[in-house]
Amino acid sequence: MSADSDPQGPPPPPTWPAPAVGGTQAGDRTGGAVAPPPRLGGRLHPAVMVIWPFNQIFPIAVLLIAGNVTGMIALAVLAVSAVTGLIRYQRFSWRLDERSLVIEQGLIQRRRRVIPLERVQSVDLVRKVRHRMFGVVEVRVEAVGGAAPEGKLDALAQDEAVRLRAALLAARDSGSVAEAATAVEPTAEQQERPPREQLVHLRPSRLVLAGLTGGRVGVVAAMLGVAEQLLGNRITQLFSRLPTVLDPTGLVGLAVVIAVLAFLLSVLATTVAYWD
Repeated sequence: MSADSDPQGPPPPPTWPAPAVGGTQAGDRTGGAVAPPPRLGGRLHPAVMVIWPFNQIFPIAVLLIAGNVTGMIALAVLAVSAVTGLIRYQRFSWRLDERSLVIEQGLIQRRRRVIPLERVQSVDLVRKVRHRMFGVVEVRVEAVGGAAPEGKLDALAQDEAVRLRAALLAARDSGSVAEAATAVEPTAEQQERPPREQLVHLRPSRLVLAGLTGGRVGVVAAMLGVAEQLLGNRITQLFSRLPTVLDPTGLVGLAVVIAVLAFLLSVLATTVAYWD
C-alpha cells in the first residue's frame, strides 16, 4: 500500500436531492427548479345548481301571475329543474391537463370538449348578479376561429377562477402547463412586486350616466312585449281605454312617469351589475 493512499477507501456518493443553503431542498421553487403546478380541475361550485334554473324562475313567475299556469304546475316545473340541476352537477367535470382544457358533461349522452392550449385566445371572468349573490365567477374560454365561447364553466370559486385564467393564458404563451407553473403559484419574487396599477375605476355618478345612456332602457319595452304575449290583448285594451279615462295632460304625465321608471330601472340594473 502506498503512503499517499486513503486508508478509508473512496468517499461515498452524494445523496440526491442535496439540501440547499438555508434548508431548501433541490426541486423547491426557491431552490432553483420549478415545482409542478397544483392540479386544476374537478366539479363546478355547488351554487351552480341554483344558477342553472335561475333563468326559469322569472318566466314561471310571470305565467303564474298571469294565471296561465297553476301553482302546482309551477312547483312541479321548479322541482324538475332542481333535480335536473343536481344530476347535471354530478355529471359535469373539467380539468386542465398538460396540453388542453377538457370539459365533460351530459345527463344521458356524455359530451367531451377538448380545447388545446395553443388555440386559447382569451379567458373572461363574468360576474352577473346571480353569480355575485353566491360569490362565484363564470369562466368563458374563447378559442381562435370560434364565433362563440368554446368552453364555459358556469360557476367557480373566485380564487380558483383567477388561478385557472392565469394558468390558461400563461400556458397558451409557453405551450405547456408545466412551463407555466409560476402563473398558477407565483414565486417569492413575484409576490414582492407591487400590485398592478388600476386602470379604470368608475365613480357612482359614472354608473348613473351609463345607466341613463345605455341600452337597458329598452328592457321595459321588451317586458311590455312579453306581457302582451302572455296576457293576450289586455295590455292593448288597457292602453286603448286610457284616452277615455285621462285628459291630454294626464296622458302626457303618464308617459313621463313610464319614461322615468324605465330610466330608473336601467340605472338600477347597471349599478347592480357593475358595482363592486
